[in-house]
Amino acid sequence: MPEPVTLAVLGGAALTEGVKFLYAQAGEAIKRHNENKKAAQPAIAIPSDGKVPDVIESEPQTLMIHTEALEKVEPELNQLRSALNIYGDGIVPLERTDTAALEKMDSLRLLLETVYNQPLTFRGESRETPDFPDFDVEATLNIVTMRGKTTVLKLGENDGRKIKTYTTIGEMTETGDLTVVDGTQAKPS
Repeated sequence: MPEPVTLAVLGGAALTEGVKFLYAQAGEAIKRHNENKKAAQPAIAIPSDGKVPDVIESEPQTLMIHTEALEKVEPELNQLRSALNIYGDGIVPLERTDTAALEKMDSLRLLLETVYNQPLTFRGESRETPDFPDFDVEATLNIVTMRGKTTVLKLGENDGRKIKTYTTIGEMTETGDLTVVDGTQAKPS
C-alpha cells in the first residue's frame, strides 16, 4: 500500500472534507448496489449522485459505480467505512498526525478508485495514481422508465478497440424486461 503520508500534507479542512466525501461515497455505492440487487437488476454501472468536492485535484468524469468491482471489495469497504464513521459524520476532526486513520482513509480511497475505475487525488497531494484501463469507446444508455423489452450488448473488444458500456435504469415497470447479452467472449467469424 502506498504511504498514507501523502494525505498528511493536506490541511485540516481538506482532510475533513476529503474523509467526509470518501465516507459518503462508500455508503452511497453500497446502498445503490444493494438497491440494484434487490430490484434484481443485472450487474451494471450505476451513476453516483455524489458531487466531487473542490479538494479533489482532477476533474473526474461522472462517478460510475462499477458493480462487479464493488461486489469484490464490499466487505472491506464496509469495514473501512465503519472505522472512519466518527470522521465521516464530522464528530471528530481528522488530524494529520493520526497515521492509523490516514491509512484507513487511503485504503478507502484506493477501494473507491477501484469501484469508480478512476483516480481520486487530493489537491496538493503528490502520489502515483494507479493505472486504470482506458477504453477507446465508452457508451452510456440511460433509461428513465423501462416499459418494454430492452437488450443491452456488453462488449469488450471489437476490431482491436476496447469498448465499455454502461446502462442505467431509473424505473422499471411490471412490463419492463432487460436482457444483458455478454459479447465479451465472442470471436469474429
